[in-house]
Amino acid sequence: MKSDLCREIRSDLIDMIKYLNNSDLRMNDTKLYFEFGGKISNMIERVSKSESDLNDDASAEETINSDPNKMH
Repeated sequence: MKSDLCREIRSDLIDMIKYLNNSDLRMNDTKLYFEFGGKISNMIERVSKSESDLNDDASAEETINSDPNKMH
């Protein structure tokens, strides 16, 4: 479920980049355009890392739960 949320957030951030690229801001205020673009890109990277960490944690938990030698 958290992984789904990460995908949703990343998709919304990518949409924001698309809107930003199609906006007048690109021509009217390049400094602000690049600041927004950089911040959104950083957010995408952070969400992707969080999703990756969640997937790693889930895989580790499955391994522990499937090991008959581990006590629960």
